[in-house]
Amino acid sequence: MTFPLGSSRARSVPSFHAMAMAAKASALEASGRKICHLEVGQPGTGAPDGARRAAVAVLDRASSIGYTNARGLPALIDRIARYYDDAYGCAVDSRRIAVVSGASAGFTLAFLACFEQGQRVG
Repeated sequence: MTFPLGSSRARSVPSFHAMAMAAKASALEASGRKICHLEVGQPGTGAPDGARRAAVAVLDRASSIGYTNARGLPALIDRIARYYDDAYGCAVDSRRIAVVSGASAGFTLAFLACFEQGQRVG
């Protein structure tokens, strides 16, 4: 995936490989090839019933929908920390938890937290 418009700096940013692979796979599929999409980790099943019911209940009560805190909803982060303690007997400080909307953001945050600029990751 390339961006023909924009600043030279924007054009110099390499493409996101998973999206480039997805575009190529879709083009092959459109040409009649049978493709098993594994390039972006798209779930092959629906959401669990409990998660769907909870989402509907929240949406039914919401007076508006907006962005969450950048680290995720504080109540969700606190509940995840409690889950680790309840399930594994492992105390995790909620300040060490971030809820992201996809693996790309999660990997980026994890790499930024674990590695210094210039270090090699294999």
